[in-house]
Amino acid sequence: MHIYSEDNAITITLSKRSLLLSISGILIIGAIVLVQSPTIGFYNRLLGQPVLAGFQTSITLNDYQMLNAKGQVVSWLDYADKPLYLTTGFTLCPYSCPATMVFYQKLADILEDRAAFALLTIDPNNDKPKVLLHYLGKFNPEFIGLYIKNPDNFKRAIADLKQSVQDIPGKQNIIHSNFIYLLHPKLKGLVIYNRQDLDLFIEDFERITNI
Repeated sequence: MHIYSEDNAITITLSKRSLLLSISGILIIGAIVLVQSPTIGFYNRLLGQPVLAGFQTSITLNDYQMLNAKGQVVSWLDYADKPLYLTTGFTLCPYSCPATMVFYQKLADILEDRAAFALLTIDPNNDKPKVLLHYLGKFNPEFIGLYIKNPDNFKRAIADLKQSVQDIPGKQNIIHSNFIYLLHPKLKGLVIYNRQDLDLFIEDFERITNI
């Protein structure tokens, strides 16, 4: 026997609404994750993009004013004509940043003028353009030093790159993510590398070149 009451009907209606809201919430969260997460494997193929070893994302950089190591005003648009490898770091960094510059040089030896290489300082208080110029000159004078003086623009850049930067008081050290980013004219979003594997970098570069 089925007993119908208004209370039962209200409970069933509310349950259905809760279920639909839960499903809608899950779909919205899934859509956000799908857009912001690295597009790899099958998802890359659906988008007509190459399957890369690096994490291909939909992340793009806002365009704001910077200075290069020569003191010239630049923006990301100035580096849009060729592939640009970008990393963050600072000149007083004792270990990871010099290691990344050495890796840059190995990559540059292979790619030559087919790509550019840039370091965005996360220590603008110390790393003025002349300091960057001197530092990068020890590795390769063609490497690009980038300096953002405006604090708001600096925060925007760090946010765009999904970086987490933490200064350790009393020590010449800044904790930061040791990512290398690839900005490529043929891709809509950043490719992010969390490990420095020369073969994988070259393979990805050639895959994108052949799109």
